[in-house]
Amino acid sequence: LVAFDTDHLRQLIYNLLNNAQRYRSQKLGSLRVATYTNSAGAVSLDVFSDGAPIEPTIQKHLFEPFFSSESRSSGLGLYICRELCMRHGAIIRYERKISRRSPSDDGNAFIVQFRRAALSGKTAATDLFNTLV
Repeated sequence: LVAFDTDHLRQLIYNLLNNAQRYRSQKLGSLRVATYTNSAGAVSLDVFSDGAPIEPTIQKHLFEPFFSSESRSSGLGLYICRELCMRHGAIIRYERKISRRSPSDDGNAFIVQFRRAALSGKTAATDLFNTLV
């Protein structure tokens, strides 16, 4: 369980998948979603697409409101993701993934690191896996 409101988690996942879909190629495996729990119990969500690298000048502004490299985008999707994460104590970041197998497997990942839900009823707790399914 992660400390995140269910509706907000759905919005976060929708925004990340929408961006990944927009920038991926059409080949099999070009969009991937994974969840991880590390040895300390931290939970992460990784949304990957095989799109072109994001230029460093653009990376600096990814999570700013109304910033977009396209005219057809409102520039609010990643900003909303960041705001939702901040509200729930999660962290979102961008990372360029480089494949050891083949450069054609390189891509962009947006990674969300969640807070684990406390067992008390004060914090909204959501089952991340079942929200994805």
